[in-house]
Amino acid sequence: MTYQVPEGILTNGATYSWYMQACYQSACSNKTPTQTFTIDTSLITTTETGTPASATLTTSDFTAYNGITNACSGSSCALTTKTTAKIGGDGTHIWATGIKPKLTKIPVGAMITTATLNLTQSACYGCVGIDPDPSWAGTLDVYPADSDVASLTTGPQLKAAADSTLLYQKAVKAKTVSADITSAFQDWTSSGGVNNGLVLEADNPDIYDGVTYSVSIVVNYRTAAAPTKPTQLNVVPGDSGVYATWDAPQGVGDSGGVTGYVVKAFDSSGSIAKTINTTDDHTVIDSLGNGASYTISVAAINSTNTGSATVSAPITPTAIAGGSSTYTQVIQQFLDAKSGLQSGQYADAASAVAASSSGALFANQLTAEQAISLRIHSALATSNQAMSNPLNSITNTLVVPSSDGTTVTVYASDSFTYSTITATDTSSPGSEPSYEDTNYRFSFTAGSSPTLTGYVDADQADSTATATDTAASDQEIQNAPAVGSMGTFNIADVGTDDGQSTLPPGVTTQTGYYPNRQGVANWAWNNAYSHNNNGYSPDCTDFASRALHTGGGMSMSGSSWMLHHTNDHYWAHNSFGATSSWGGAKHLANYLNLSGSFWMTSYGQAGIGNIIFANWSGGSFGGISHTGVIVAISRGIFIAQHSRNVRESIAVWQAAYGGHGSFWIAWVHRK
Repeated sequence: MTYQVPEGILTNGATYSWYMQACYQSACSNKTPTQTFTIDTSLITTTETGTPASATLTTSDFTAYNGITNACSGSSCALTTKTTAKIGGDGTHIWATGIKPKLTKIPVGAMITTATLNLTQSACYGCVGIDPDPSWAGTLDVYPADSDVASLTTGPQLKAAADSTLLYQKAVKAKTVSADITSAFQDWTSSGGVNNGLVLEADNPDIYDGVTYSVSIVVNYRTAAAPTKPTQLNVVPGDSGVYATWDAPQGVGDSGGVTGYVVKAFDSSGSIAKTINTTDDHTVIDSLGNGASYTISVAAINSTNTGSATVSAPITPTAIAGGSSTYTQVIQQFLDAKSGLQSGQYADAASAVAASSSGALFANQLTAEQAISLRIHSALATSNQAMSNPLNSITNTLVVPSSDGTTVTVYASDSFTYSTITATDTSSPGSEPSYEDTNYRFSFTAGSSPTLTGYVDADQADSTATATDTAASDQEIQNAPAVGSMGTFNIADVGTDDGQSTLPPGVTTQTGYYPNRQGVANWAWNNAYSHNNNGYSPDCTDFASRALHTGGGMSMSGSSWMLHHTNDHYWAHNSFGATSSWGGAKHLANYLNLSGSFWMTSYGQAGIGNIIFANWSGGSFGGISHTGVIVAISRGIFIAQHSRNVRESIAVWQAAYGGHGSFWIAWVHRK
């Protein structure tokens, strides 16, 4: 495991100590021996290869919207377009300013390193000092805007658009001030980022104490470049193919990060025998010749470039005794038998085994899983639902013998599709399509009658968590919601929701910010089966955060967030790192709670685009360990998630993880 300390935390020349400790819920292991290190920045080289550059945004590169935020009516409330920022009091009114920068001077894919808002006093009201040269002595607040400041029309709207998390706050006692707005520019230029602009206002303004500033913005960045090489490439030979795993490159090259990999197999003559494009950090490369020598190359891709490849040593696929078909047949029949139990086709494991020609080879495994499969069937039945037309489609198989020949590992991808129907449905067109997409790693005994002994999700078992994942460290939950904990779902609880209403049940006045719920749900619905992620393993919460950000248009929250990556008042991610709340389930729940989300008190109140959290042990809010996105409310509640990559009924979702627990549903809102 590696951990990258976010930029700005450590000081050159200082000595630091560290140790590691593994924790799960409330239990932790012993600490490792304490180690020390001293920072020497002369030894540091950046992993990013883009060229350092800067851009200065002047009056032609942004629009300022000045507006009165207090005691106005009619036309006096209207925003006026300016090139200066006016905040605080002018003797009659309180003012705030929205600033909408144009990003045209920032090249596509550029990685923002710093962004500074420079303000120079041009007029002052009630300022301290000796005329004619007084300076303002107030406190400046800079917020990211939750709504596009260019679309607003009044001062009160502008004030309401200020996000709940400050970007910058400082007591000003000079004519010039430089505000760090780096995280805003990083958000705006990230994949799915939305530039809503900034809101500037005085903190606790006095009506007789205000200032007008001229404005400029200086942005430092690295131009987009190719990712660096993937690391730790490992290739295992199998029957007519190989299985490759690797770690993500240290340098991602551009603001969108690594979007995938191109994997190639070269034969001994240097010709390309196979090319695969994947978003995973592992893949089967099939259709190779047994006994022939190959080298495998892996290159990372971002939105603008393909990087240099890491290349393996020569490797030779080897035929397995008896061939691969016996193993793949057992896997196909096992998965079909398991889905047969879940759909009610079979009453028990013994019946499913008896109906399968290879049943004896997976009987023990199916029997071990009988309880959970029947629980899924029972949960659907309790919800007046059923699994119809289940189909397992197996692809990308590779059979790999162990070095001593006693065991066999089989890699396989399964696309599991079915329809979830209700008791009132008479045909599948009225049902909800459900899917599960999983890369498996199966274990067998070797020999002419190979027995299935177990299996795991290869995405979780073979993926290496990146440094961003380690940011989701344990932290005391600061203020659990007073309401919201619910038990397992009952179909009698289901409500209706078309995704059109912004406000949650019981709320009649719109204040603060709500993401686009339909956009959140649509993104999660469409990306549940994508294996693209930010390197988390598991990545259920990263998936929900991306749905809120990319689908729902919810801006990131943070003031120099890398300095506060374990503080759940912040929520942000980019190629440099992430906050705990972006990738940790209980931390996202805590962030949503702290920022003003509403917690539903029954499943009947749930809406699409809501975020659902689970503590599978049935304990408290602080034990939350899983996140999903509600994507449909039609004949039940349907959830999309990663780890497992599924879209399914909440009845299946809860039953698959044990059939019990405590659950919280957040109607996302920022006050």
